[in-house]
Amino acid sequence: MGNMEGGGGEIRGGAESGANMDDKDGAQDGVDERGFVCVGRRGALGSERGARIHKTVMQRHISVIRGRRGKLFCLDAVCYHAGGPLTAGNIEDIGSRECIVCPWHRYKIDMASGEGLYQDIGGKMCSKGKRQRTHAVEQRSDGSIWVQLSAHRPPKSAGDNAATDHKIENSDSHETLPSDEYAYGFRFNPGAVPRNETS
Repeated sequence: MGNMEGGGGEIRGGAESGANMDDKDGAQDGVDERGFVCVGRRGALGSERGARIHKTVMQRHISVIRGRRGKLFCLDAVCYHAGGPLTAGNIEDIGSRECIVCPWHRYKIDMASGEGLYQDIGGKMCSKGKRQRTHAVEQRSDGSIWVQLSAHRPPKSAGDNAATDHKIENSDSHETLPSDEYAYGFRFNPGAVPRNETS
């Protein structure tokens, strides 16, 4: 097994899973017995720090990012603040934390915890608390990348773009995070559409 981040959640299998997998990236359709969805075969994610893949799993936009010493992180692909494209964000070390920086407003997000970070007037880095949803991720012995969403809430219908009256079903705490509405596209900026690229 590989590195894991985040918590457990409900994931459906087969065509209902919403996993965006194709012949180049997907190792197989569906989910495993623990609810993990395959988002990439061996080689889909580079070995260098900052390598990333972007997928849609159960209609949720996510990014898998490689950190220091090969550690994997998975988080919602759009920034909790204003829907900016974390797909194009730089990776920075802030103390011992590996963070992604939103290219729109320079918001710093701890990739392990999902905490929003800011610098106080005295120059000290402080936490705003968890703002960005993180998900469990692992790279298996065959090199494939698997993700388990920590929360799932499908839209009411394919044409429903309203951000109101939606609840996140989370097996851990039923918490709603600021990134949730952007990750499903309810307030998703067209300029922030995830792309498969490394940076």
